[in-house]
Amino acid sequence: MSYGILWIVLILAIVSVAAGAVTVSTGRVAVPWLRGRVIWQRWGWAMVALGLFMVLEAAPRLAGSSDGWLFILSTVAVLPLAIGLILNHSAQLPRA
Repeated sequence: MSYGILWIVLILAIVSVAAGAVTVSTGRVAVPWLRGRVIWQRWGWAMVALGLFMVLEAAPRLAGSSDGWLFILSTVAVLPLAIGLILNHSAQLPRA
């Protein structure tokens, strides 16, 4: 089994959590071209939640966890996914 895509997902998860953390801590969206398009608090927390989802999905697979642990962590990962999607959708400002 090739783990290349899982490493890419894990790197994207870290970038997502970092961008969300910078946004929440500074009060400004970390990605300049999004600054006028999203509500920073919701977008920042959405990035943290979506990054957490990706970590919960990729890290155990890279570590070679058992099927039981993968099932449990995938079930738990549904919560940050739902929160991230809801926050990301509500963070979008209407286009003028």
